[in-house]
Amino acid sequence: MSDDRPTPADPTPQDATPSAPISPQAAAKAAEHGFEPVADAGPFTDMIGPMFHKTLDDGSRQLALYAERRHLNSGGIVHGGLLMTLIDNTLGRHVYYQLPAGSALVTLSLNTDFVTAGREGDFIIGRARIVRMTRSVVFVEGTLRRDDTVLLNAQGIWKILRRPD
Repeated sequence: MSDDRPTPADPTPQDATPSAPISPQAAAKAAEHGFEPVADAGPFTDMIGPMFHKTLDDGSRQLALYAERRHLNSGGIVHGGLLMTLIDNTLGRHVYYQLPAGSALVTLSLNTDFVTAGREGDFIIGRARIVRMTRSVVFVEGTLRRDDTVLLNAQGIWKILRRPD
């Protein structure tokens, strides 16, 4: 992730534009829920996205994705790998934005439990919470939800590779 990240008070740089195309349906759902496009998602996430984010009053962020037909598996439900990618991004970004600028981190472990299937047209929102943080390792948990319905629960461990403080 970029070291020149926006501060929580200014979550989207003026010149930032998402690389992934945004469908009118996705844009409408994101706006309805108060989300904006993620501009620095990276090439892989741009390929499966777009993802959207919202900064909460406590400075934490939520990530979201509008499930389109291209996100479905052969059974007609949202692909589990897509949900795992969304929760990995949700947990990782939550940790990243709690650290000083210039920090770098990677996922060490990610455990997921699928609860309910996602469907085309779902606006899936990821939420995260830090359980414990040491100088070099962060334990975090989170959920993916469609409205009040939990789709996935996750627990993960992130390694802080670089911390400028």
